[in-house]
Amino acid sequence: MRSTAPSSTWTGRLGEFTISDRNRFEGILGVPAPLFRYRNMLRLDYRATHYVGVFGFDEILLRSREEAFHENRATVGVRVHVAADVTIDTGYMLRSRLSSIEWVHDHIGLLSVVIVTDFANPHPPNTTTASNGNDAR
Repeated sequence: MRSTAPSSTWTGRLGEFTISDRNRFEGILGVPAPLFRYRNMLRLDYRATHYVGVFGFDEILLRSREEAFHENRATVGVRVHVAADVTIDTGYMLRSRLSSIEWVHDHIGLLSVVIVTDFANPHPPNTTTASNGNDAR
């Protein structure tokens, strides 16, 4: 069982690129001794047109025991904005992980659909008001 502690992410601009650095700590429960893992992901995004963008990221995973550096995930992909709140990401990930005796390299195809919703505010307030401050309904 995995329990994730809060993560922190820094995001900034570098010319036309968006760069972000995410740091996350995880505790893994249900193993004989406590196991903690640190994950760091450096990501670069570039929006080529209004509808299409490209991205790449590299994530390293370090654990608290045994071989500390045990996994790396290098990913590149394309993002297509199909609607204001809907994007489709497709890409390729090379996941390198340390097995008990050697490094194993997995080739993974990615496909995801992201739909942005606003569950926190399902009914936005009426912002139309008269000049005297009364509701203009």
